[in-house]
Amino acid sequence: MSSVAVIVLIIVILACLVCYAFISQTLAQKREQRERLVGALTLKARNFKFMLSGFPQGFLPPELTMLVQKSLMEIHSQLADLEPENTTHKGELQMLSQQMTDARRRSTGKGNVRLENPQQISEVKACLEELHKYVFQLEEKHRIPRENADAHRASIRELVVNITVDSYDIAGKQALEKDKPRLALHNLELALRLMERERKSGNFDQRITELQQQCAGLSAKISEEDSSNTGPNLEPEDKEQLENQWDEFAEKEPVWKKKQVYD
Repeated sequence: MSSVAVIVLIIVILACLVCYAFISQTLAQKREQRERLVGALTLKARNFKFMLSGFPQGFLPPELTMLVQKSLMEIHSQLADLEPENTTHKGELQMLSQQMTDARRRSTGKGNVRLENPQQISEVKACLEELHKYVFQLEEKHRIPRENADAHRASIRELVVNITVDSYDIAGKQALEKDKPRLALHNLELALRLMERERKSGNFDQRITELQQQCAGLSAKISEEDSSNTGPNLEPEDKEQLENQWDEFAEKEPVWKKKQVYD
């Protein structure tokens, strides 16, 4: 073999080695990129599932439920393309499709599910915060129009108001169990003022009526207990002003002082 042939052979071998190294590196990078994408999508799917499972059955209005379910379907569709050998993703898609069908059949009533313990309220509030952030992300990426995003945010805000009222209601019941009607009335009045401030087109009318009746009953009970007192009667405007002053004062006072007033 001549020296020219040897040189050509060496060049060909080196070229093949360079090509092999380049192809191997490219495949490794694509494999790593695919694994990172699968990991990110799996984590995202887990977060959405946690969000859905954090809400009691029927708590979310159908449009918000379907928003999260649709996002989950998109994620599992991508995972099914990336991992065609994994049959779990196809099963998840079938289940989500059925859930979306069920959500469409439900009524559009909102705020009908009331929460009954502080732990549940805390978990639901955290899920609503995540959902609120997600709506903003969808709007920023132009995946939903501004009008839809505003409607979703309004629904979330209404749900937050409802669970805040649930929290006040729980505090009021606990106060009554401890025979502290003034503290109970204070919590119910806070809930009532919140709903009156957030009321739009009659969305809280029924619950406002319920709270007004409860407040009236507690006020009557307190009046009976205080019937022997001869303090001056306050006009409604003066009473409201004093209550506002008390709210500001109570925030600055130590907890043990606030407890004294209600005992």
